[in-house]
Amino acid sequence: MFAPRTGNAKARILDVSIDLISIQGYAETSMREIAAAAGLRASSLYNHFPSKYDIMLEILRIYESILQGGVARDIPFQKKHKILTTKELSDMLFFRFPPEKLDQYRKIQKILYSEHTRNPDISEFLRSKIIEKSFGFIRSALASLSARGLIPPLNVERMSALLYTLPMSFTMLNTMDRQMLDPDNQDTSMFALIDYLLQMILDGKA
Repeated sequence: MFAPRTGNAKARILDVSIDLISIQGYAETSMREIAAAAGLRASSLYNHFPSKYDIMLEILRIYESILQGGVARDIPFQKKHKILTTKELSDMLFFRFPPEKLDQYRKIQKILYSEHTRNPDISEFLRSKIIEKSFGFIRSALASLSARGLIPPLNVERMSALLYTLPMSFTMLNTMDRQMLDPDNQDTSMFALIDYLLQMILDGKA
C-alpha cells in the first residue's frame, strides 16, 4: 500500500501512521498495520510508542511544529505608508510553509478535522492551538494594518471571521467527502475566494 520508508524507525512509524490514519481514520487503524507499513515487528513498535494514543499525541506535536515554522511576511519598507496590494495583504495574513512540509501538513489537517468530533484531545488541540491562535492572529493583523493606514477602515471582527473560516470550511468539506472536491480545484477555488475578500478590504467595502 505504501512505498518502503528510509530513515530511523520512529520517523518511519510517524510517517506511515499519518498516511494510514489520514486515509482510514484513527479507530480503523491498528498498531499491527502501522508496524507492518513501517517494516517493523509489532514488539519493536511498542518499544517506540506504548500505544496508538501516544502516536497520535506525537502527530499533534508535529503539526504544531509545522505551524510554528510557518512565516508571515513583513511589510516592505517602501510600502509602509501606502495601501497594500492584494498579494502583500495575503502574505501578511497567511503563513507560508516550507514545500517539503506541505504534504504532511495537509494530511495531519485532514486527521484533525475528521477526528475532532470523536476525540476530546484532538478537539481541544484544534480549539486552543489552531482556531483561537489563527483567528487571533488574523484579527490582530487586520486591526494593526487598518490603524496604520495600510488598509482602509473595516469591520475587523467580521472580516477576520470570514478570512479564517473560509479555508477551514473548504478543508472540512473535502474531509467529509474526498470525492466532492478535487484537491487541486479545491485550492484554486479557495484562493480565488480569499483574493475576492482581500480585494473587498482594499476597496474599502469591508
